[in-house]
Amino acid sequence: MRIGIGPLAVRSIFFLLLVVGGVAPVPAAAAPVAATRIDQRVSAIPASVLLHETASRLVDPARQRAARELTNINRPLFFAWALLQIFAFLYLWRSGTAARWRDWLRRLLRNEHVLRIVFGFLLAVFVQLCALPVSFTRFRLDYAAGLTTQTIGSWMGDWWLTVALDGALAAIFVVVVLWLVDLTRLWYMIAIVLVYIATLVLMFVEPIVLAPLFNSYTPLTGGPLAMRIHALTAKAGVGNTPIYTTNLSKQSAVGNAWVAGFGATRRIVLSDTLVAVDTPDESAFIVAHELGHYVHLDVVKLTLVGTTLFIAAMAVAVLIGDRIGFRRDDDPVSRLPLVGCILFCAALVLYPVYNAYSRGIEARADRYALALTGDPAGGIRAFVRFADDGLVPICPPKIVRLYFYDHPPLGSRIAALQGRPDPCP
Repeated sequence: MRIGIGPLAVRSIFFLLLVVGGVAPVPAAAAPVAATRIDQRVSAIPASVLLHETASRLVDPARQRAARELTNINRPLFFAWALLQIFAFLYLWRSGTAARWRDWLRRLLRNEHVLRIVFGFLLAVFVQLCALPVSFTRFRLDYAAGLTTQTIGSWMGDWWLTVALDGALAAIFVVVVLWLVDLTRLWYMIAIVLVYIATLVLMFVEPIVLAPLFNSYTPLTGGPLAMRIHALTAKAGVGNTPIYTTNLSKQSAVGNAWVAGFGATRRIVLSDTLVAVDTPDESAFIVAHELGHYVHLDVVKLTLVGTTLFIAAMAVAVLIGDRIGFRRDDDPVSRLPLVGCILFCAALVLYPVYNAYSRGIEARADRYALALTGDPAGGIRAFVRFADDGLVPICPPKIVRLYFYDHPPLGSRIAALQGRPDPCP
């Protein structure tokens, strides 16, 4: 359960990597979700204890130690994943491999636009293949920690699908931008407008075209949970809010909830792990939190912020790239890896800016949920469960949360619901 927004299109545009997925085969249903011993412990905590004990005493200390150990491994792996792709871009340009690819494609393809499409696709696939060892290592760490039960075959299927979508997005981006460069000196102004439009289109199609490539989605209808959610949406003044459930247990053992879509496709999505395990009060608080995002159009705002940061990173990449000397065999196509290298570096620098804005949005959604439900204990139980199930440190080091965290630390969120001072300095 990741209580927050699912900014899938944002991450796709911001990093030029489409990380999620209409007509497509629906994955087989996962096995029924059952509460674990950890879940049973969290469900049994009395509300009075939740309201008065500190976060450090509410969570499982053994799970917190494991969470810190996992974090200490995953943070360096993140930078290894990023640096492998940066160095892959740089190698393609400096070694002349990009120019040789271009020449090989020109012998095969007569149309320059088709060449650019294929080159952009190959570029995206190559850099992700270079980072595959790190991606696979992170998956196996999650498996060993019990955060996923996904098989290697299933994970590889999702990974290859992601790579194909990444390549398609990169190919479209490359051919459109280079076509604009050929067309007009004001190409950058038109490109900026098109990037914003493309982001909104991705937001619109994500829940109905892309996400179903990875998981199945079903409207939540009937039963006590649906009735309670309907009462919340009516109280929030958005009684027609679509609520869907998804078989996220196919990829993760941790519950999740998010807002997806734009305009007519906008909806709240709850994972099957959350629906099966969380108590009714937790589920109500989580849905209220998502209603805060829904009512305040947070997905659109976060998407526009992410898109603006991507454009800023792209501008830096183009400006710096233009000041680096051309190789003898260079042209705009063969220099694309150089631009990609600088773009990725700029995105890494801007990443904490995006996360800082997101943390403010999430804190406001917590306040909205508290006002809508009047039940701080339900929210605290949800956060304790997420810390235990997801192996999330409640108070990570400040430098870690400032760079990596797009949500406030769980210790801070629990203290806010209890009316205590923030324990995470």
